[in-house]
Amino acid sequence: MKKEIIILDSESIFRNYVIVHLEEVHKIVVFEDILDKTIYFYCFMRTGNIIATKVHSFNNYSSFQESYTTLAKESNLQYLLSKNNILTIKPKEE
Repeated sequence: MKKEIIILDSESIFRNYVIVHLEEVHKIVVFEDILDKTIYFYCFMRTGNIIATKVHSFNNYSSFQESYTTLAKESNLQYLLSKNNILTIKPKEE
């Protein structure tokens, strides 16, 4: 099966995609590149596909952090916020 990288048009489309396909999610990574003034969103699927999008940093990064942390809690997923302000979400290891 061919692996794909799918670039979505907006964060809201990305979030909806993640919610619909939550059982297939291997890992979600959200981070802000301050120099580039861009927030990046990556979702690595169990199939090997990568779903991605980005938004300009004038959107408040902390609100995205809060939104995805809440999504992780509600979906019983594990989340980690690194010292570099990178949010990683993945299924809890059994």
